[in-house]
Amino acid sequence: MAFIYDTLKNLVNQDMISGIADSIQEKESKVSSAATAVIPGLLGLLTKTGVTPPVHNALMEAGKNNISEDINRIFSGNASVEQQRIGDRFLQALMGDKVTDFTSAISTEADISFANARKIIFMLAPVVAGFLGKRMVDENKTTAELIDEINNEKGCFIGFIPSTINNIFNISNRPKVKSYIPEVEKEMATPTKHNWVPWLIIGLLLVGIIFWWRSCHKEEKEKEFINPYVTTDTIPPFHEEEYLPDTKATTELHLSDNVTLHAYPYGIEYQMISFLESDFYKEATEEDLKNNWFTFDNVEFVHGSGTELMPGSELQIDNIIQILKHFPGTHIKIGGYTDRTGNDEENKKLSLDRASTIKNLLVKGGIPANTISIEGYGEEFAVYDTDAPDEERAKDRIIALRFMK
Repeated sequence: MAFIYDTLKNLVNQDMISGIADSIQEKESKVSSAATAVIPGLLGLLTKTGVTPPVHNALMEAGKNNISEDINRIFSGNASVEQQRIGDRFLQALMGDKVTDFTSAISTEADISFANARKIIFMLAPVVAGFLGKRMVDENKTTAELIDEINNEKGCFIGFIPSTINNIFNISNRPKVKSYIPEVEKEMATPTKHNWVPWLIIGLLLVGIIFWWRSCHKEEKEKEFINPYVTTDTIPPFHEEEYLPDTKATTELHLSDNVTLHAYPYGIEYQMISFLESDFYKEATEEDLKNNWFTFDNVEFVHGSGTELMPGSELQIDNIIQILKHFPGTHIKIGGYTDRTGNDEENKKLSLDRASTIKNLLVKGGIPANTISIEGYGEEFAVYDTDAPDEERAKDRIIALRFMK
């Protein structure tokens, strides 16, 4: 069985590095340096975070949708809305509100701009999530078993995690094999009557190095996953089947002292607020913002209608209104999308009507009309074929927004 870290390294080959470099106008050497830090960083964070509902949901959704199937599209800077959404969800599950800190560390490590570091991270995140999720689905693994497997390989990649990231997230101490070498050389350069001592030290070091190397490639062991932070006699055990992607409960988001939103954990509201407060958004150009779409996850239209919303959709519309009021002067673009059933012309009109409906509701709630633009993309970015199950085609029937400058 192929090792996880080695396989991910091979996925991000020279052609992929070149594609990323071309799409963000950056030197290949710096892109390679960033990728060398991002992949171990994400794996390390996964072992640190452990089995949580957001992690499980992100991986399962990525695996079932085979999100990393077309990685050339991702690395050329043209990731689909679905790929972007799952990449965002994976990062939020691992880091929460510290995505900006992670990005800053990669920016420093690779000596690139914050904006380019962020682009590289958001290209690699869906690839890592997609690969890990597909491994879970294909091999019928639980999230706990997958993380256990990554833990077994930790010695192979932990040393590549930048110290800044390690300090922020306290992932693990990095191995310091090289730190012993000067001491050995010094001992050998100063002979004493105990001439066997240097050879004993060398022997012990060799044994230690061999043991460390073998730990990177040891055979998998069947063992029970135990979360050291949870005592099973006081907290009910975590059952992954209870946390499928469509099983959601709302949580409170405190936008200000007087405004509290009820939204899905790590949903569009959380993502929008985090993004608008980030240094990346403050420094971003219109070009930087073009591929950063946020998908509405609690707004649904009646099938075939461009104007009638399903009950309960108004809550998220109201949340978006409150967020835009909290960040006055923010400009957005709303995009409507359909599946591939029907003809292209009708789908274009339907998607435009839906985008227009959302705009009208935002304007009715007090958002200036001149800060909102709309476009109907129809089936242009649809992923699933017309004969796919409806629950899959429903993922193509979405409304999304992005910010504009």
